[in-house]
Amino acid sequence: RRIAPPGPLVRGPPKSTRRGMGDGGEELPGGLRVGDIVISNVDFKISAGSVAFGDRGEVIGRSNMADKARILCTFPNLDRVNVLPTEIGLEALGGFSIGDPVIKKGAFKDASGSVADGERGEVVGRSTSD
Repeated sequence: RRIAPPGPLVRGPPKSTRRGMGDGGEELPGGLRVGDIVISNVDFKISAGSVAFGDRGEVIGRSNMADKARILCTFPNLDRVNVLPTEIGLEALGGFSIGDPVIKKGAFKDASGSVADGERGEVVGRSTSD
């Protein structure tokens, strides 16, 4: 299984212009929600189109197949495809993907701790605060 490496592998926007953390509605397999922006961890091709490793897509609903462990997504070259949560990764806000390396610009300190200017880190998910 290939996992998306850090870096700019993004090949294009999903067909929808919506970005962000989903609609806040029902949680789907893998903890995803409708509207979540995802990155493909796999290459595959079917008669209706293809999805390439690193393509950006959007969760559009529950699977329309008998396998309810899958999620219905849209990608630039494939309007509707049912994928397993392991075949995609959630894109963090700001165009970052989970696992991307980051470097802090400017020091930060609060009650929970501190980060020095230039300190290296890794995207682990969405912010838990505004």
